[in-house]
Amino acid sequence: MTPMGWIQLRLHKVGNYPAGSSLALTIISESGRREAINIVETFPLAFGGQKNKIDWQVTNAGLPIASGTLDGLQVPRFDTLKNVTLNY
Repeated sequence: MTPMGWIQLRLHKVGNYPAGSSLALTIISESGRREAINIVETFPLAFGGQKNKIDWQVTNAGLPIASGTLDGLQVPRFDTLKNVTLNY
């Protein structure tokens, strides 16, 4: 069983995406466990006590427009990793 943790994630749009585009996040633990999240304005759930990776993808009409990864985010057990910015 993996303890919970949270990431306070700031979303910073740097691209010019068409109206109706959406942002999806996938948080991946060191062991490869995945948690998919759609548009997030709050604290994403993470895997506590280990490094997390966030894969992100912007889509429009189901087609990928842009994607990237934030890697090596050490999330504390039952606590919040703060001041993380995702530039998408």
